[in-house]
Amino acid sequence: MKEAKELIEKLFNAIMPPEGREISSLFSSWKNIAGDDCAFHSTISDLKDGVVFVSVDHPGWMQILHSRQKKILLKIREGYKELNIKEIRFFIGDIKKKERINLSQSSKQILVSLEEKETIENSNISSQEEFQNLLNKLRSTLEQRTVDT
Repeated sequence: MKEAKELIEKLFNAIMPPEGREISSLFSSWKNIAGDDCAFHSTISDLKDGVVFVSVDHPGWMQILHSRQKKILLKIREGYKELNIKEIRFFIGDIKKKERINLSQSSKQILVSLEEKETIENSNISSQEEFQNLLNKLRSTLEQRTVDT
């Protein structure tokens, strides 16, 4: 099953533009940026116009994050200069770990949720042909989203 996961990651890397990789890296690095304790109670939910939106599960954790805001913003700006991050905004909300990979192709954006990726990874793949069919289905979904946006 590890081989299937690696192939899917290679597929995403092949179709994802460099900006999308940078955004994906920011989303997946939240634990290192905010620290284990804060990351357990928060997650980056969106990135728009240089603003990082962080969902927090409790007002107490939001207060802690506010107290660390300058330090967190500095880490993001140093690590992700190309994204031109201006600010961070915290809000109380759902922190289900839905990683989203923001793919930018010209003015179009495609959002691929981790749930879709996990569905493919967790499928019981019994043959190479079945795996190829799953990859083709994933490619079709991505292409359809590009057309729809």
